[in-house]
Amino acid sequence: MTNIKKIALRCFIIVVSFATAITSSACKTTKPTSESASEVSLTISETELTLCEDETFTLEAITDSSESVKWSTNNKTVVSVSSQGRVIAKTVGEAVVYATVGGVTKECKVTVIEDAGKTLIELEKNVINLSVSTGAEKITGSVTTDGVKSELGAKNATFASDNEKVAEVSEDGTVTPISVGSALISVVCGEKTKVVSVEVYTMLVASPEDWNAMLNLDGDVNSRFLLTSDVDFTGIEYLAKPFVQGKAYLSQSFSGSLNGDGHSVKNITMPSSVSEQSLFGTVIGFNLENVSFENVRFTSVACGLAVRMLQHYDVVDKNGNPVPGKTEVAYNNIKNVSFDFVYKYNGASGLCKTYYGGGVENVFINMRMADGGKLNKNADYAMTSIFYVWQNNNYFNNVIVLAENGEVNLDWTVTDGSRDVSKESIFVCNNKMEACYKARSLFDSVLWTVVPGELPKLK
Repeated sequence: MTNIKKIALRCFIIVVSFATAITSSACKTTKPTSESASEVSLTISETELTLCEDETFTLEAITDSSESVKWSTNNKTVVSVSSQGRVIAKTVGEAVVYATVGGVTKECKVTVIEDAGKTLIELEKNVINLSVSTGAEKITGSVTTDGVKSELGAKNATFASDNEKVAEVSEDGTVTPISVGSALISVVCGEKTKVVSVEVYTMLVASPEDWNAMLNLDGDVNSRFLLTSDVDFTGIEYLAKPFVQGKAYLSQSFSGSLNGDGHSVKNITMPSSVSEQSLFGTVIGFNLENVSFENVRFTSVACGLAVRMLQHYDVVDKNGNPVPGKTEVAYNNIKNVSFDFVYKYNGASGLCKTYYGGGVENVFINMRMADGGKLNKNADYAMTSIFYVWQNNNYFNNVIVLAENGEVNLDWTVTDGSRDVSKESIFVCNNKMEACYKARSLFDSVLWTVVPGELPKLK
């Protein structure tokens, strides 16, 4: 091929690519992926790693997004990862490290193998979860050298925190939480180093009382909550966060991150004193993951997760007074969550009454009427009845809605000027076996347990 033909071909490819990008931007918004044209590009330096215990490796992420790349792992016991992509192998096993920005996620599979060295540090906990209100916790473990095992203190182990604004560590390995966030504590014996991940939360939630206290805190996008056990509301009142109309203020909303850690919240009966019922009232900047809600019974008009799912809030000054015309953006992300909702009346929504945006991924919604009644497609909505979106980063990906008896509506009313999203990855089923089959084919088996004929659960 001549140089002129090569140049012409390259120009043609560039023109076609530019036209495709323009066409894509005019289409419905869907979750960005590496296979489709998207607003954000992301690559990471490795897709597979094999490390020895205690070995570290820093993954590099390249993106054109102005946002910071967020790093996470699906198995903190095997590996931890810092906010800068530093992967630390903790114990033998496998894990996946994720890099996420602008709705795009890339992953690296990490295999940790046994270290054949003569010195071995074994810790009782590789991950320590604390809250700003709890006391300190001491790192405990042992050191084995040439087959002889001793306690950490007997081997003059030293300790250091990489983020003392979040957690400090004393000479004897006592970790004290300082503020919400993440830190890595290095445990050093001779030439050997072991790393402990320290996660500091706003609250550790272990009981219905804890859950109710969490619900009634003022909203804060920087809050972090961790569910440390199953929570059963049998015989206990659920102190639902009431829905407040009008302006969207954080203080009246639920926001921040809630990690269920595979646990369940079950046997909730909503108080009849709340007229528009939902699990969280209004959510803003809400990240919910890895939790199952079982047997949630609504006694009035019901909106599932929230009445309003917002991605912006109205700013107030230090005295709590509204700042005219000033709002801030705070994105919602709902991932790996199972809902089992029981409705007393028709007119129900599976996710929320009004959707103002957010990412919803790997979510199972079971909708059923109390006393064997039927869901009504003219009144009951699989996701939401009103759709209003003015920001990007909105998508529904691998969402399964099971209507056990009757039918639900997947349509919604799109407000003028809104950016609609694709419904291609929302699957509405009227048969439990069909819904389970779909869940087995879509959801990560590492996180989900799917038994034919039963509702899927988080592990």
